[in-house]
Amino acid sequence: MKYWTKEYHIDGFRFDLMGIHDVDTMNAVRDTLDEIDPSIIVLGEGWNLNTNLPEDRRATSINARQMPRIAHFNDAMRTAIKGSDMDGAFDTGFISGKPFMEQWIAINQQGGLFYPQDIAGYQQPDQMVQYVEAHDNHTLYDKLVINMAHDDERTRTRRHLLASTLGLLAQGIPFVHAGQEFLRTKQGHENTYNQSDEINKMDWDRRDTKRKEVAYMQGLIRLRHSEPLFRMRSSEEIAKHMEVLQADYYQIVWQLENETDLYYVFFNGNGDPRYFRIEEDNFELLVHDCQVTLDNPRVWIDTDEIKVEGFSTTVLHKKK
Repeated sequence: MKYWTKEYHIDGFRFDLMGIHDVDTMNAVRDTLDEIDPSIIVLGEGWNLNTNLPEDRRATSINARQMPRIAHFNDAMRTAIKGSDMDGAFDTGFISGKPFMEQWIAINQQGGLFYPQDIAGYQQPDQMVQYVEAHDNHTLYDKLVINMAHDDERTRTRRHLLASTLGLLAQGIPFVHAGQEFLRTKQGHENTYNQSDEINKMDWDRRDTKRKEVAYMQGLIRLRHSEPLFRMRSSEEIAKHMEVLQADYYQIVWQLENETDLYYVFFNGNGDPRYFRIEEDNFELLVHDCQVTLDNPRVWIDTDEIKVEGFSTTVLHKKK
């Protein structure tokens, strides 16, 4: 890794089945790379694998507290959002009607703050890779086709965008699977390592038909880049600036606040609109009804109640 970094200027490493390794080896990797460039990312699959290592020495998510600044794919939030990939394609999640997922998603979105240590040892947001799909298993779109077979395409798309938003706006390291921005499909195949290029290729025609969805994802990334409150560096910062206001009945609401800015973030997992009370003021409407408007945002001043459309996210902002 030292050679690859110095010779080829690689600035990030992903460990497949990282749980096979031991804690000391992974920390040695982190220390070696830090001597070259501390900004290099190290992440991996912290699954608990059946090896001869004692469990407390394995490089797993449960032992994350022993491996600072090494990130793990956070399958807990992924499963809460869309349902399990491993327990059958028909398990559902927050976006597809499974109840009581709201508080668990909200905890995961706080990037290690208040995280139950008997589930994973995350201490800081840079230890959590927040995602909803990857190359393994069904894509999110295909899973929704299976789980919610009676949905029309508009509803399926809104569920998909809500899931992506839950990951992209969470504290931690966001991960977007290639093609997720245009609702990638593998034509219903779960794992396609042995399938043809016709299944595995990047379908640029599909991308052209999903321009609105791509623009929405681009807008969320711009929002995250433009505001450090959406990408805080420590649990201490998160405790100071982020507060969960509601997490029940398929609704998650939290606020981000510092000395100069206030953001309200509303996630509605219901199929119909929900209404929330806010203080009446000059709020900018940055995200609403599957659209992001950062350059010329609508100003919300008419009422102290905000309407959040079904299967969607709304983000409000005001200068203090």
